[in-house]
Amino acid sequence: KFEEPFYMTDKVVPVVTRSNELDDSTLQSGECVRKSGVSPQHTPATKIWFGRVSNDPGHRSPPHHHEGAKQVAMSLKGHGRIYFGEDFNPHSSVYY
Repeated sequence: KFEEPFYMTDKVVPVVTRSNELDDSTLQSGECVRKSGVSPQHTPATKIWFGRVSNDPGHRSPPHHHEGAKQVAMSLKGHGRIYFGEDFNPHSSVYY
């Protein structure tokens, strides 16, 4: 954990997160298993979450948003849709 507040003038060093160090304290969405690799649990960054999300085929995560953060999706296997915007419409599709 990093102490708050963290200022850009503070010394910044690279953070390496190994697969056995992924954090699973992120709130889960239904049947999705979320493990973070880049998040406030690992770095002083507060507006980013990057990790692995696993779920069964056909799963739909409940609507949610990431306040003030940019969103990125990448599929390592299979495909999915990321809904966004007002009323969670439109969407972007991601494919492996």
